[in-house]
This record gives sequence, structure tokens and C-alpha cells, in this order.
Amino acid sequence: MPGGSARTGRRAGTRERGPPMTHRGSLLGLALVDAGVLTLVALPVLAGLLVRDSVGTASWVVIAAWAALALTAGLALVRREHRARGDLAARDAALAATRLTGHDWVWECDERLVVTDSGHAVSQLLGFGPEQCVGRHLDELLYDDTNRTHVRTQLEAAVSPGAPSAPRGLELAWRHADGQPVRLRGSAAPLHDRRGRVVGYRGACWRASEPTEAALVTEAAARRVTSLLGGSVRVDVALQPIVEVGSGRLIGAEALSRFSDGRPPTAWFDDARVGGLTRQLDEMTFLNALSAFDDLPGPAFLSVNASPELLLDAGFRNRVLRSGRPLDRLVVEVTEHSQVVDYDDLEAALTTLRRRGVRFAVDDTGAGYSSLNHVLRLRPDVIKLDRDLIADLGHDGARRALVTALVLLALEVGASVTGEGVETPDQLEALGALGVHHAQGYLLATPSTDTAAWEAWSRRTWRQGTHAPAAGR
Repeated sequence: MPGGSARTGRRAGTRERGPPMTHRGSLLGLALVDAGVLTLVALPVLAGLLVRDSVGTASWVVIAAWAALALTAGLALVRREHRARGDLAARDAALAATRLTGHDWVWECDERLVVTDSGHAVSQLLGFGPEQCVGRHLDELLYDDTNRTHVRTQLEAAVSPGAPSAPRGLELAWRHADGQPVRLRGSAAPLHDRRGRVVGYRGACWRASEPTEAALVTEAAARRVTSLLGGSVRVDVALQPIVEVGSGRLIGAEALSRFSDGRPPTAWFDDARVGGLTRQLDEMTFLNALSAFDDLPGPAFLSVNASPELLLDAGFRNRVLRSGRPLDRLVVEVTEHSQVVDYDDLEAALTTLRRRGVRFAVDDTGAGYSSLNHVLRLRPDVIKLDRDLIADLGHDGARRALVTALVLLALEVGASVTGEGVETPDQLEALGALGVHHAQGYLLATPSTDTAAWEAWSRRTWRQGTHAPAAGR
């Protein structure tokens, strides 16, 4: 079997390469033909003997019937032998015609459709090792009942009398090891024993379309995210406090996702982008973040990221509105994973949430033209400064000038300003001097999943130049 295989002890799929009839049956057919022909040839001689011996008409009928029966039976056996040989050759040719490469999965099963042999390519296509396939019923490897029924119908047709060839080009959904469907094309042919009985099937499967390397990356990313969405990985909520610069009091917290498999959030969101599942992952993490309201002390607000694409989804907005959470304490940070095509539609979508008390923030303001356009078009309640603006704020006059301009813009549109990425006392002091209202960053606290830390933040007063404990990091 190409590429190696794993087998059971009894090779149920073994078959003869020769005809599915026995050699004895073939000889019997030829013998009957010979007997019939000899009888017909000998009829004149027999006729003379029968006339001489005054044999009756009934004997003539018996002799003629024997000749006809022997000739007919013999020819039938020979024709059957020839047809069976042709059918088997056609089926073998159909299977052999499938191009076998290192990426094709070749398998065999017995008459009950239990896998008896599997090539190693199954690990690339379905994520199973060959030894994991052997002993499994094909029904376990196929994705659903529709595909199982289709396979049975095709295999039954392949062994029916007069079937011209093996089923070819079947496209079926198989079950990957992670439970997700994988579409494969394939071919199969029956295996016969020495008596011509079907004892199993042999097939080959390959991807429905030969994927490029990029397509394989996309498929793998989508499979990982789909598994995550199905609950294979626990998603926890980590909060990072947002503090009022002047008083040092907790006024809110930003919700961040932490994944139990240890992969960084950026890796998961990159997978979602590559696999085309950004909106689905955004919604799952957003709704999951709302659970932090259960332990976040009031009246602190909860700030959660959402892409414009997600906010434009009416179903998502309805789920937020029906969540039963205190929406007057919810701040939605508008990120930009994709370009906003129509601001009028986005403004209308935000209005439905604003009517219920939801506030909005524009994230990473100052990082580029798009974030400034968000501020001008969406009129947010909060402007969050990009961390690059904060990095050298105390010594860079251009950065100070831009932050000052954004503070003035916030006053004009009725918004507050939050500085993100605060890591040093000098940065916190500079923000206060420029009129920035709120601060967030590692100087104050690292993101924490510890609900006891969340409670402690509400009793703490941050002072410029002090660092909060990194509880629950």
C-alpha cells in the first residue's frame, strides 16, 4: 500500500488477481461446450445406429435435448467467466486510474465495512494515525448519516450484477479527529475471494481540490478556531484597571481574553483572521467578557473590544440588549480589524445600543488616520490614546502636542481621554499635566483573572509614582 499502512492480523481484504470464478468452473463450462459439440457432430452416426436398432422418437428427443443443454450451459458458463473477468478488470482499472500520490489515503475494509488496513496519509487528511483507523467502522469516520447512506448505496451498486466499474469521484464529508468535517473525493472497488464472493472493499481518498500551501494554513487555522468556538479551550476573562489620574480611584476595567491552552490571544485572533472567523471569535469573547460584571465592583464600568463588523450584526446587538447585564456600565471599544465601508450604517447600529445606556470608545487613537476618522464620525464617549503616543511623552514635544490636541478634541465632542500603556511614573505624571482624564497600564496593574484582585482595586487609591501589586497575573 502506498505510503505504508497499518493492518489487522487477518487480511480480510485479500483477493485473487485472477478471475472471481474458480478455475474448475471455467473448465466445466468448456467441457460442457465440448460435449454438446461432440454430440451434435455425432448425430449422423447416432442416427444410423438408432434407425438400425429401431430406437423410438423419444430417444431422438432426449439426445437432441442433451446436446442443446450441454452446449447452452457450457456457453453460459464461459460467457459468465468472460464477463466476470471483464468486470473485475474494469473495476481494478477504475481504482488504478485514481492518481495515487503521497497525499492520497488508501484504505481497505471487510464486508462489514470495518477498516482492516490504512495508509499513513490519513494523518494528513483526517488527523488520525493509521493504527487508530484500523478496527473502526467506516460509519465512525464519515461525518453524518447522509454521507454514510451515500457510501453504502454506492458500494452496493458496485457489487451488483453488471456493475461496469467501481464508484469514482465520490465527494464525501469525513470526520476529522477534532470532530470537524473534511471534504474528500475518492474511489472504491470490491475485493473478492477465490469463489468470487465480496469480502471487502479497497478505496483511495484525496482532498476535494488540491490545496495550495496557503489553503492548508487557512484550513488549519479555521479548524483550530472552530474547535475553540465549540468549547475545546476554556476562555477566561482578565481585567486591567482603568484609573482616574487626578484622584487615583478605580473608575473601570478593560476585559481581555485568556485561553486555557496557553496560546497568546494574538495567536487565536490571527487564526480567526486567516480562517475567516474573526466575527465569530469576536462575538464569543465579547459575550464571554460580560460575565465579569458578576464580580466587578460597581459603579466601575466594563470596557470590551468589538470590531465594526460585529457591531453591524443586528443579531449580536440583540443578544447584548437581552443579556441582562447593566448596560449603563458597559463601554464598547471600537477596534478596526477591517475598513469601515459605511459610517452611516455603523452610526445607526451604535444608536440602538446607546439608547440603552451603552457608551463607546475609539481604541488606539493617534495610531493612524482611521482612528481619527472614527473620532470625527462616531463621536465616542471615550478616546483611548495609542500606547506609542505615551512611550516618550515626557521628552518628545511632538507627542505632547498631539496629546494636547486630542484632549482639546475630546472637550469639543464631550468625550473623556484615557492613556493606555502607562509603564512609568513619568508617563503618568505627564498625562496628568496634559489634562488626560484616565490611565491604564502595567504601572498600575497587570491584567488579572483573580476576582479577589478586582475587589481589592475598588478599595485602592493609586498615587502617581506607585505600582499596584501584580495579583493574578
